[in-house]
Parts: sequence; structure tokens; C-alpha cells
Amino acid sequence: MTQGRVVFEWHDRDVINRVGAQVADNMETACVLVERDMVRRAPRWTGLTQESVIHEVVAYDDVIEGRVGLKLKGQRRKPWYWVFIELGTRLIKAAPFIRPSLFENAREILQAIQGRKG
Repeated sequence: MTQGRVVFEWHDRDVINRVGAQVADNMETACVLVERDMVRRAPRWTGLTQESVIHEVVAYDDVIEGRVGLKLKGQRRKPWYWVFIELGTRLIKAAPFIRPSLFENAREILQAIQGRKG
């Protein structure tokens, strides 16, 4: 009678790469969600701020980072005034569009990162 033998090989780099690729895709989905909401909420005075909303997913070491914000470099006209819109001044009431896009979509963002449909 022959005894069966099970050999289990763990290819950690392959597993990490596959899982990392899926997490990066999920992060992309989450960033697009926030970006679209920021564009929807951004002021429409000139359209410049809406055109400036961008996102990127960056992977380094064992980190996958999603970034959503305003592209300020490389534009002919920069929407430098966004900070006054977001935070307000003593003369201008704040009309936030960045923070609400993140905080009010927190549940959907977490679901996207986890790969769940909301």
C-alpha cells in the first residue's frame, strides 16, 4: 500500500503580486469614486478646478496608495484659489468639495478597496 504525499509549495512573491494587483485595481476604483464626486462638487465659476481634479495609484515597497487631488503643476492657469473655496476666508464662506467627497463616501470607498460591490 502506497501512502499519498501532499506537497504544498508557497510562492509568496507570486501571491503578493496577484493580491497586490487586485488591491491596486480596487484602489483605482475607490479613487475614481472620489474623483467623480469632487468634480461634481467643485465650483463651476471657470471650470478650471473641475478640470484639475485627478487621481493616481502609486505602489512602493509593500504599500499601495491612492491619491486624489488637484493637479497644480504643468497647467497654464493654476486653480490656486481652491484652498479659499475649500476652507473659506474671513470674507468668503467655505464651500468644501474635497473633504466631503472623501468623508461622505467613506463606506463606498472601503467597499471598493475591499473589492465589494456597494
